[in-house]
Amino acid sequence: MTNTVPSALDDHALQQLLDEDVRFGDLTTESLGIQARPGRIRFFARDAMTVCCSEEAARLLPPECRPDETLSPSRQSLCDLASAERCRKP
Repeated sequence: MTNTVPSALDDHALQQLLDEDVRFGDLTTESLGIQARPGRIRFFARDAMTVCCSEEAARLLPPECRPDETLSPSRQSLCDLASAERCRKP
């Protein structure tokens, strides 16, 4: 994973945000009983959007869990990554 965009948050600030949030756990994960299962997340949007903080999100993961594939860089319009037809509003 190559980082070409300056980070919005330094390591200390990112760790503070994680520490603040993680202490409350994840009610959805606990309710579904899937804590020990591997997972994958995919995001979809109805309209055009711009990627934000993808680099910081990847840094929250332990190195062995970080994605091998290239992330969409922050500040890039996803319309640049998809065909214009898919990004056009109905």
